[in-house]
Amino acid sequence: MVGQITRLRGARVIGIAGSEEKCNWARENAKFFACINYKTENVDERLRSLAPNGVDVFFDNSGGELQNLIIGGRHLALKGRVVLCGLIDQYSKQQAPPGPNLGPLMACRGRIEPIIVYDYEDRREEFLSEALAWYAAGELVYKEDIRVGLEYAGEHFCRLMRGENFGKSLIQLC
Repeated sequence: MVGQITRLRGARVIGIAGSEEKCNWARENAKFFACINYKTENVDERLRSLAPNGVDVFFDNSGGELQNLIIGGRHLALKGRVVLCGLIDQYSKQQAPPGPNLGPLMACRGRIEPIIVYDYEDRREEFLSEALAWYAAGELVYKEDIRVGLEYAGEHFCRLMRGENFGKSLIQLC
């Protein structure tokens, strides 16, 4: 959704996903400029090719190796920004991993901006007005990963945490 909204606001969006199916969906349905499969492609090389001047904004909801690559690999543009929205890579670890080398962040005068959805609760109606119009116009699309039966909730949640879901994870009650 973040990629689609920024595309609708004029950005050239490059997605990063863990399968060709997800990358194809991002390009064809979400209309991203490109999508890198981090499991089969060299993210560093592809990102240098797709964004030779660096990325202006990196929306990160995973933390971990990808974050280290973007910051430490000097992929941020001058005054680039890392929007930190989640740390799924760390949620099930007993100990937090060592942080990234922030020297490259200083070199590009970049910044990390942590956000939580509740920070923007006061703008909910504004967002809904725009998002519903985009959705009605077919400009905002989504995919659901539905499992039928409450007994599968735990298993479905674990799939989500391992990144095995494709779309919004939902449990349908019979």
